[in-house]
Amino acid sequence: MAKTLRAPLATLAPVTAGTPSLRSSLLYASPVTGGAPHMRAPLAFAQPLTGGQPKVRCPLMVVQAVIPMPEELPVATLVFPALRGAAYPVAKIAEFNTGVREVVSGRETATAFRAYPRWTFELGFDYLPDRTPGSSGYTDYRTLQGFFLQLQGRFGAFLFRDVDDYHVVGGAIATADGVTLQWPFVRNFAGFVEPVGQIDLSILATFAAAAVNTTTSEINIPDHGLVTGQGPVWVSSSGALPGGLAASTAYWVIAIDANNIQLAASLASALAETPITLSSTGSGTDTLTKGVAVYENGTLLGPSDWSLSLPNQLVFPVAPAAGQAITADFDFWFVCRFTEDKVGFEKFMNQLWELEKIQFRSLIS
Repeated sequence: MAKTLRAPLATLAPVTAGTPSLRSSLLYASPVTGGAPHMRAPLAFAQPLTGGQPKVRCPLMVVQAVIPMPEELPVATLVFPALRGAAYPVAKIAEFNTGVREVVSGRETATAFRAYPRWTFELGFDYLPDRTPGSSGYTDYRTLQGFFLQLQGRFGAFLFRDVDDYHVVGGAIATADGVTLQWPFVRNFAGFVEPVGQIDLSILATFAAAAVNTTTSEINIPDHGLVTGQGPVWVSSSGALPGGLAASTAYWVIAIDANNIQLAASLASALAETPITLSSTGSGTDTLTKGVAVYENGTLLGPSDWSLSLPNQLVFPVAPAAGQAITADFDFWFVCRFTEDKVGFEKFMNQLWELEKIQFRSLIS
């Protein structure tokens, strides 16, 4: 740990006769918790003497450890696992931080120290199966316990999808001023607008070039689980993309059946079942992920018109013209940390565990 030197101010010491002498204490080292120390020096003050003039004393200079500014919202990779046995109720708590001061008359003044809420989630699990190592079966207990251990309790940040609050369609990001190049992605919750935690770019499926049918413009993805109108999605490739598709470009799904899909250039086209024509199969392995669609006055922008800076920033290479309405479609995660460094599981039957409550809290952008 780094040391910092602290030096008291020179002090006045009384003498039997004559003027006071000036003394300076020795320097000494003191550890600092984090960040650069800053110095505080109280004002000099007078102390009355039994007789004669008061003398002036200057307290020692104080070095105080400075708490570092909180880090920016981290880009998290670990995702809270989907598990069996989830129990109701599930709690979601919005917490602000307000300072309230009451004067003698009873009137109050309030100061909002937090513009956006910190969201606390509480989950419980009635049962978490745990198979014997080497045997077949589910391992939900080990999955959750291992997840907590990987994060070292409260230390690591992770991603959590609130199944009731994760999808934004036509979300208003900003009204351009002709100067600003960057805005956070936000979501509107019943009239309250706040930045989202992290944009969701999770993988939905992978397929080989051979899965592309250029006759029907269909892509074969067994048991894909996708539905018509789902999107926006992006397609990337380890080789060449199928003809008709471009990287970092928004598409929407047309579900043909349980094993085949087509892609459309807009939500309206997907709902009308009007697909993009796939002119070639491409090469390599293709990956279908969740994506982002950005609009300027309702017109879908191409991938060269903007970029995404994780966890949650929309960046333009050139400022949009003043007055332009910037909107977007996307999915998002809450970036969270556990509220405690311990978690208590209880085994109530052979290979069955339960967890009464696990709590975690979102990080504020």
